[in-house]
Amino acid sequence: MVVMIPGLAETKNVFKELWRAVLKKGYSAIAINYPSTQKEIAGHLRQLNFFLNHLEGVDSVSFVTNGIASVILKKLFCSDEPWRKKLRIGRIVQVNPYNHGSKLIFKLSKVKYLGFILGPMAAEMDPAIVEKLPPLPSDIESGLLFSESVWYKSAEFLTCSKSDKIDLEKEKNFAGAKDVVMFPSHAGNLFNNKKIVSAIVKFLMSGKF
Repeated sequence: MVVMIPGLAETKNVFKELWRAVLKKGYSAIAINYPSTQKEIAGHLRQLNFFLNHLEGVDSVSFVTNGIASVILKKLFCSDEPWRKKLRIGRIVQVNPYNHGSKLIFKLSKVKYLGFILGPMAAEMDPAIVEKLPPLPSDIESGLLFSESVWYKSAEFLTCSKSDKIDLEKEKNFAGAKDVVMFPSHAGNLFNNKKIVSAIVKFLMSGKF
């Protein structure tokens, strides 16, 4: 099974095209809905652990995360839950992962009304805290896929801030990833980009983009 976890203020519907592509390759798949703007990360972990602990008829699980969900996944693998012993972990693809937190989202969380809209999880994106989280287990093959979204560029423009340029090799080493790739995309939803979807499916199957 491939478990897909959307980013901040997203729903499982962002994964519609990827979900279809994964099914065609013979996997089962589920995209998770969770109240990303209403709870702290601890609340989302309880939901995901409950789901994974009660999976039936599944012996292997792979993950695809988008954006802020990469932080949730890191913390998920820090837990000592029954599913860790019951399920074999396949591969993990992190799309635009926040392995260093997010200066932009953390900054926005401090603005009164924006902080209320983004929710408590945004305040947990402090780079000083997120960068200290343990990496994913080294025996799990993980891949990093980067692509600038329209939403993120718009947020940069509105807040007069600029993200640091991504150094793919440094990101790969920091995360202990097996492969890393950058795709240009102007789509609001990166998972509507056929090349991105194909690359994710390829990594899930082979461990390479």
